Amino acid sequence: MFFVDVALLVLIVVALYWFGTKRKHRQRTITEELFTLPGASLNVTKSSLFHFPKAPKGSEPYFLCFDTETCSTQPGDLLFYEEAVVPTRVVVLSYALLDTKGRLIESHFDLLHADETITPEAEQIHGISTVMMQRSGHTPTSVYTPFARSLEKAKVVVAHNLFFHKVMMDADCLHYGLPSLPWSGKAALCTMEKGEYFMERLNLNPMHKAPRLTELYGVLYFRKPDLLLSYTNKGEADLKLLIAVLLYMLDAHTLPQFRDYDLLNDLESVQP
Repeated sequence: MFFVDVALLVLIVVALYWFGTKRKHRQRTITEELFTLPGASLNVTKSSLFHFPKAPKGSEPYFLCFDTETCSTQPGDLLFYEEAVVPTRVVVLSYALLDTKGRLIESHFDLLHADETITPEAEQIHGISTVMMQRSGHTPTSVYTPFARSLEKAKVVVAHNLFFHKVMMDADCLHYGLPSLPWSGKAALCTMEKGEYFMERLNLNPMHKAPRLTELYGVLYFRKPDLLLSYTNKGEADLKLLIAVLLYMLDAHTLPQFRDYDLLNDLESVQP
């Protein structure tokens, strides 16, 4: 009788574990499916999808992902790689160093004290006011100096609309009398330009246009260019989206649509 009781107890424990596991799996599946539905929203600040793997101690930096927010917006629907780009002061610089496998070594989100007021249009985009900038911003020297050190360590620079961010930062260094940033010899990955190729291979770029970062992320991970994204800090959110896009592109060769593609053999050099 004792052995029968033990056997029954074991069966009950196994059954409870099985139902619990099945329930957890079902909850994960439902959560994943929600993102494919119209109107679904993903919180970049809170979602575990943006908890990136950390690089082992002592890993060599390889990728430098970066993003800027500026004091004013560009006029009209400007294509930033045209000569009509108008330099304006950088107010937020976000960047991260990753190893060769895209694992995170370090990340930074810096608010600069620019000597320019922030326009209402720009504030509406990134949420930083002139008062916030003047109260909490760091000096350009204290922000650009460590960025330059990170840039020196990296082999590949990654940004969405890389030309635009580079122009803004180079103009900042010239304006503030800082040393030029060490771009020379770096390979470049502009996810905006490369994203056009990826979206077309997925047949999700009917207008054949350069995608916004949010559109590109939505297409690559959920096949939804109109995926709704929310966040607390735009600079931090854009950097997380950029890293996620890079990781997708690095592993794209494992997918049927990109089996013949190798991202690292399709990079260009940073243009002066």
